Amino acid sequence: MKLNKNNKIVTSLGTYHRALETPTHIYFVNHEEGDENGCCKMYDRKMNLVSDNYFAYVGLTEDLTSGEYNWISKELKTNVILHNEVADEEYKYILK
Repeated sequence: MKLNKNNKIVTSLGTYHRALETPTHIYFVNHEEGDENGCCKMYDRKMNLVSDNYFAYVGLTEDLTSGEYNWISKELKTNVILHNEVADEEYKYILK
């Protein structure tokens, strides 16, 4: 893993952008990856990898659903707006 100055992680699977921060986790998302198993990486606040598979995706969606986040990137915010436009009420994310 290499975090560059633009808050991106570049791997052989693509570029992961810093997308969401909670009091305990930092999420990086590859917005071009459609597979839930590979689209998200979750780190603790000290940048130790917590998960880089489906469980990172689940954590991200749980934090978006509960609204338990401190910061959201512009790109993820746009994706949340698009998601909420088509999602049933019970599956909408909280946007702050």
